[in-house]
Amino acid sequence: MESLYVTIKDELLKLIDSHVYSVGSRIPSEDELAEAFGVSRPTVRRAVQMLVDMGRLERRPYHGTIVIEPKIEQGYATVLRSFNDEMRDNNKVPKTTVILARKARAVAEVALRLQILEDTGVFKLVRLRYADDVPNVVVVSYIPLDLYPGITSVDFETTTLYGYFESVGNPVVRAHRRLEVLKADKNLSALIDVPLGDPIYRFTTVASTESGRIAEYAIANYRGESNAFEFDTTLTRVGELRRESRDSVLRDDFQSAAGESVG
Repeated sequence: MESLYVTIKDELLKLIDSHVYSVGSRIPSEDELAEAFGVSRPTVRRAVQMLVDMGRLERRPYHGTIVIEPKIEQGYATVLRSFNDEMRDNNKVPKTTVILARKARAVAEVALRLQILEDTGVFKLVRLRYADDVPNVVVVSYIPLDLYPGITSVDFETTTLYGYFESVGNPVVRAHRRLEVLKADKNLSALIDVPLGDPIYRFTTVASTESGRIAEYAIANYRGESNAFEFDTTLTRVGELRRESRDSVLRDDFQSAAGESVG
């Protein structure tokens, strides 16, 4: 038998989803809800807390409990999938604005990440990506021109980057991503329309083709207030973890040495 607080949670969620309680509005107090459902305040409090944990409600001092916009649940951290597909799965309308798309020369950091010589020709692509007309992420990508020589003629407001890679027969099949949580500086604050100092999810990506060639080095800055990222984990023994960590350090040292030798 389903617990009473779960039933109340489900009823409140229906009222939120049907916009009886719209985003930004305050739901009735615990006393009012307890009376309406004919239950105790602790039962109501537990039901409301479930919706807070789900990211549908937020308790605000002196303002009560407010309905908030649900976070965009993304598998970006663990799967290779287009931004457009992620947004559509969240019932959002995706849109992309290209801020910059031009040829450039690989500086030291970019060359190291792409495993190419410094000053080699690359394509620099900066995109601002929206969910329902709200800026969601700004992505800076670097792509080696010799790998995708026709990339300069592509309209990336209507074509996805990985879709283009696949269309020319050289798709990305794996990627390594690193997550940091930062505070928005003036530039990011303006670009993705968040207050200065708001939390930002920064993902650094190095993506490669089946042959092992690096196809993209990218930095993606996501709005912290709008997104949630899912991770799957498995049990790793301490010895295995140390060994993997040691091997990773050795790989990084080797890549750094290789980068310095060709720089």
